[in-house]
Formats: sequence, structure tokens, C-alpha cells
Amino acid sequence: MRGVTTTHVRAGRLLSAAASGNGLAQLPLDDALPSAAVVEEQARAALARRRRWALVLAVAIAVLVPALYMWVEVRAGMRDVWHEADHVADDLSEIATRDPDGWSYHVGRYTLIGVKLRQHSPGAAMRVADSSNQEVYTAGEWPLRWPFHAARNIYDAGQAVGAVTIQHPTERVRSQLALVALGALLVAGLAYAMVAHVAIGDVQRQISQLRALRDAAERADSARATFLATMSHEIRTPMNGVIGLADLMSDTPLNAQQRHYVEVIRHSSEALLRVINDVLDFSRLESGRIDLEHAPYRPEALAREVAELMTALASAKGLTLEVEADAQVPAWVSGDAARLRQVLLNLVGNAIKFSTAGSVGVKLSLLAPGRLQWRVSDSGIGMSAQQQQRIFAPFVQADASVSRRFGGTGLGLAISRHLVSAMGGEFSLASQPGVGSTFSFDVQAPACEAPPAPVGDDADARAALVARGLRVLLVEDNEVNVLVASAMLERLGIKADVAADGEAALAAVLKRPYDLVLMDLAMGGMDGLEATRRIRSQGAAVRQPRIVAMTANSADHVRDECRAAGMDDYLGKPFLRSEFERVLEQAAAR
Repeated sequence: MRGVTTTHVRAGRLLSAAASGNGLAQLPLDDALPSAAVVEEQARAALARRRRWALVLAVAIAVLVPALYMWVEVRAGMRDVWHEADHVADDLSEIATRDPDGWSYHVGRYTLIGVKLRQHSPGAAMRVADSSNQEVYTAGEWPLRWPFHAARNIYDAGQAVGAVTIQHPTERVRSQLALVALGALLVAGLAYAMVAHVAIGDVQRQISQLRALRDAAERADSARATFLATMSHEIRTPMNGVIGLADLMSDTPLNAQQRHYVEVIRHSSEALLRVINDVLDFSRLESGRIDLEHAPYRPEALAREVAELMTALASAKGLTLEVEADAQVPAWVSGDAARLRQVLLNLVGNAIKFSTAGSVGVKLSLLAPGRLQWRVSDSGIGMSAQQQQRIFAPFVQADASVSRRFGGTGLGLAISRHLVSAMGGEFSLASQPGVGSTFSFDVQAPACEAPPAPVGDDADARAALVARGLRVLLVEDNEVNVLVASAMLERLGIKADVAADGEAALAAVLKRPYDLVLMDLAMGGMDGLEATRRIRSQGAAVRQPRIVAMTANSADHVRDECRAAGMDDYLGKPFLRSEFERVLEQAAAR
């Protein structure tokens, strides 16, 4: 396998319910399925919030209930002592009025008043003072204790001739306050325990719901992945035979009509393959991750390569295809050239498809250091503002008649937007009906050094395959695929041995040294992965060949499984002759 730097891009849909409208914080439901760690972290955060609220409630009960009781009791006690002070002051003012010269010495009368006071308010204290604040009489415990006391003047003919102070005891209130505070603490503790218990149960139920939803989503994704892998394999396997045999047949003596038929077969097969790739690419982008390669490439050369591929299609419609690159664009940058080529081919293909006259242009400019901007413009049918809002939605085209007139799955722009986002950029669109459209996007593309130049040319490499006598083992159980691969090898002067399954491949490698093993993965009996592991486990006991997977399953995890099993490269079915020859050249260069 080629060494690449892998970027994992999370995309697609997630659990949308169960996280909103409850104690759990809203999970990031637009990116990927939340991991178990994310769910647990959100649950702990929700539980911590519930416990904080329970603690606030408990503290409020423990503080506010005694405070409220204290406020009520103080107000009631103050009303009582003010009333008593007013009553006693009135009585003493009456005595002073009758006996203005000696009222302050009528101790017996004061004692009677004090007795009446204590009978009405047990434990109350009274102090009587004359106009010079000299104590005339005192009864009960003293000195004064806050807060239950009140002082009132004693009057004679409207003149203050003394004062009386009444004090109510506070022991009863203090003892009752202590009991209330203790009760409030017990209630607060009980409230905290109940709220915390309910919170834990609630959060646990929510976690269970999230886990159930997550498991259901994972099962659905797994079922979808299995379905797509199966369909990919079942469709790509015969497609490999159709495309391969059409390619082989085109090199045989054919008359004009036969050659035309072969070309139609090949082009139709490639069109069908593009549809299959679009569906699989979109599913991969929507539901999981995509691997991006970070390798040096020439951006201007890439733009001209795309233009060269599309020139014939543009010329057939009478369009001119132009490429323009600013002088500031670096000669070499780092990124995923294959994915970028996929986006450009889609945009340029759409521009040609929807244009009947005029031109299509590709412009490349340096937006900022390490960031390139690509613009693809056309003079085609254009789009209204309403159509522009829908154009990037999957399986949607600007107009229902578009699919009938121009064809297509409606996935190209959705895939392109995902890929550009994965490469750290954004899409923009400017369009006007009847005038044309301009698609712009930018990607991260830091400048880098040019890679080492390859040694030798393709002709030398192909000649080396024959000159060296490359020993090849083809492990394949499909007769059509055996026919295609064997014919391609024979065209290069290589006679390959054939094994129908993994057990036969292992036996062949143990019997004879091979330079290259082309290994199918899905076979009856021992599959290609297990056969590779068995071969690698032999170590130096056998000549270790270069093992290349040949499979119609294009799922990302298959490549990882191939690497883990010990395979050196990956060849997806259906494969082009150039890809097949590349694998052989790498084996010959060992």
C-alpha cells in the first residue's frame, strides 16, 4: 500500500432525539455517532447539573426556613412588647397625673403593674426610671436583651416625667429556632437525596435511551454498509469482466462497425461505473469517514490534465475549454490530487453538460499562503436563486426536467461539497438564468518541494516485466476475472499460474517462489485475507512475494484490513489497464 497521511472526516447523520429536551446537553448530532465516552461525559455533566440544583434547593431550605421563622417570630414578639410597653406607660401616666409629686415612689403600685405584666407575659422584665433616668423600680431579669424590648415615656400633663422599658424573654424563641433549623436541615437533606435520586434515575434512563438509539443507528449503518459492500461486489465483479473484455477486444482486429459497438460497450460500462462510484462515495461521506491523501502534486498541471480529459467532450458540443493559472500559484503543493481531480471533473463535466454554446473556463489562483482557489465558469443555462438553494442537496437537480434532458444522479455536487469541506474549504456559487454559472471553492494546499523524479519510463518498465520473467500467481475464483487478468498479463508476455482459492494459493507459494500474488478477497473456502496472513506467517521459510488485493469491495475498512493482513497494495475492480500495469511495474522494481 502507498504510504499516505490519513485525515478522518466525520460526516453524515446522528442520533437526533433523546439528547434535546432533557437533562443531557445537546449532543453534536450533525457530525457523527457519539462515542460511548461522549455519552458518558454528557451524562456526568447532566448529573452534576442536577446535583448542583439539588444542593441549591437544600441550602435554600436549610437557610430560608429558619430565616422566615425568625422573621415571623421577631415581628410577632416586637408587636407584643410594643403593646405591653404602651399599656404600662399609659398606666404609669395615669398614676403620675393623679399624684404628680410622688408618683415615682408608689412602689406598691409599680409592683402590682409588674405582677400583672408577668402574668400576661411570663418571664417579662420591667424597668421604671424618672426624668433624670434614675432607676425607680425594676422587676424580672435584667439587663436588656435584644430584640424583644421597647421603651415608652411616662407623661404628666403632656410632659415626659419618666420612662418605662419592657423586656420579653428570648429563650423560647431561641429554642424553637434551633428546632426549626434542625428540622429544616433534615428536610433539606431529604430533598437533596430525593432530587439526586430522581436525577440519577432520569439520567440513567436517558443514557439507556441514547445507547439504544446509538446501537440501532450502528446496526442500521452496519446493515447499510453490508448492503453497499455486497452490492458493490456483485456489480463491480461483472463490470470488471465487461470493461476488461471490451478493452481487450478493442486491441483485436475489428471492422468499423464492431469497433463502434465495442466503444459503446466500454463507454456505457464506464458511465454505469461512475454512477456506482457516486452512490458509494456519497454513502461513505455521509455515514462515516473518508481518507484524504497528503502528497505533492502540481496544481496547474492538474487543471490542464482535467481540461485535456474533457476537451473531446467540449469540442463535440462546439465549446472552448480554457485554463488560466495565476503566476503566484506554487509549482508544487501538498494535498489529495485524486479527490481534487474528482471535484474538478464533476464541475467541468457539469459546465459542459449544461452549456450549448460559448466557453467553459477553469481559473486557478492563490487566495492566501497555503490556500488555493478554483473557479469553474460556463455560459450555460444558469440557475435561479431558488434553484441555487437546492443544487447541493443529494439526489436533487436544479429542475426536474434536467435529469430527463441531461441525465445524472444528482450526487456530484453533494459529493464535491463534502470533499471540499474535507479538504478545509468552502463552496460558493454565482449564477443567472440564461447567462451561466460560476462555481468557486478553496482548499488548503501548502506549498512543498517537488518529489523525487521516477527512475526510467513506462516503456522501460513494461520491457522489464518481460525481460525479467516476472513470476505471477493469480488467485481468483471468478472465471471471467481470470480470463481478463490472464489476457492482460499475456499481453505483457507473462504467463501466470492460477489458484481458485486461498488454500490453493498457500500451497502454490510454498511450492514455488513468486514475485507477485494478485489476491482476490472474497472466495469460497479460505479467503484472501487469511491466505495472506498464512503466507506472511511463513517468514523466511518461503520467498515473500508482493501481494496485491484485487477486490470489488471498495469500503474504506477493506483497505485497512488488507494492510493489517500484510498486503502491499490494493487494486479495485473494475480496474483499468494502466492501473494493472502499475501494479506489475512495482513488482518488477523490487
